[in-house]
Amino acid sequence: MTDTIQQFVQELITSAGLEQAPEDIRKACAERLAITVHQKLGVMALKELNEQDLNNFEKLIDQDNAPESKAAWEFFNKRIPNFQKKVEATLQQLAQEFIQAAVNLRE
Repeated sequence: MTDTIQQFVQELITSAGLEQAPEDIRKACAERLAITVHQKLGVMALKELNEQDLNNFEKLIDQDNAPESKAAWEFFNKRIPNFQKKVEATLQQLAQEFIQAAVNLRE
């Protein structure tokens, strides 16, 4: 999942026209975007879980303090119907918001 997020972030930076920005700005932007992507996907996934699955996810976190993305991804994938489509929709919405914000900054 981390590779997918990094690829998504790089595509966003390119789509927003930030590939010409100085290296330090691109790097900072990529780091912030990756954090935002993880947060948005996490919020979306947690909203989709029922109370029992939320408790089970809490146990998973308690066991490992910070479960690997792969473990969390598998957990959500098993418990959330159409999880992949919901991930894609969340990423698409984030991309639209980011690109629009970049356009607005240029104006």
